[in-house]
Amino acid sequence: MQTRFSLKSIVFWGVVIGAGYYLMGHHIVFFGWEPKTLKKAKFTFEDTFSSTTGMNNHQILSHETLRKAGLGRLLVEMGRMSEEELENFMSQFKD
Repeated sequence: MQTRFSLKSIVFWGVVIGAGYYLMGHHIVFFGWEPKTLKKAKFTFEDTFSSTTGMNNHQILSHETLRKAGLGRLLVEMGRMSEEELENFMSQFKD
């Protein structure tokens, strides 16, 4: 008797569903070739992939969804801006 679902197909669809679930819950932001991940505030495919190439800190932080996800904190951790600069930028974007 032939089984309807093979183990390969179950594993394949499990990986596809798991990858989709991960992508719905995380922003993947590229700083050049280096990807960094941020948790999303809600599950959606919106703004899943973003690139900061050619952008200054003000342009990067003006993106509301990424700013709310904590991109400013990531910029501080990476050394791209100081705590004071982040506070000044965040005061401009009172959400």
